[in-house]
Formats: sequence, structure tokens, C-alpha cells
Amino acid sequence: MTVSRVLNRVGNVNPATQQRVEQAIEELGYVPSGVAKSLRSKRTNSLALILPDIQNAFWTTVARGVEDAAQSHGYSVFLCNTDENPAKQLRYLDVV
Repeated sequence: MTVSRVLNRVGNVNPATQQRVEQAIEELGYVPSGVAKSLRSKRTNSLALILPDIQNAFWTTVARGVEDAAQSHGYSVFLCNTDENPAKQLRYLDVV
């Protein structure tokens, strides 16, 4: 419970204990799981961008703009190329 309070910066933790926990985190190279965080918060901070043809320069430019804007707001973008195939587009829509 103490480690959780240190990681989430909630509750009171003795400063000496907090320092020991933070040192252990650094020594072990601990990195919080993005998947676990997403499950807890019920938010993935992910966007799916479904495009008809990524070889078309217009859609490439659109994809780059979406990615830049999304990243500046803390989102990741997953690119889906349909090859202008309606069935493929529907499959992507079912997945996301």
C-alpha cells in the first residue's frame, strides 16, 4: 500500500519511507504499465485513424497532421489503411 501511495502521490507517507521507495523504483528501473493505467482509468489516450489510401499524398498529410495534434495532447494514433476497400473499413470499425 505504501508503494502505491508513493507512485500515485496520494495519502501521507513518511518522507524517509518515500525516499526509500523512490530509490528502489529508480534502482529497479520500474516503469508503470500503460495498459494497467488504461484499465484503471478506462481511458486509452489512443485514436484510430482509418484512411482510404495512405499512398495518396493528401491522406499522408492528413495522417501527419492528426498524429502531430494528437501527440501534443498526449494521445497515440493507430493508423488503419483500408485500400479503399469497404469490407476492410468495416473490419477496422469492428475492432476499434
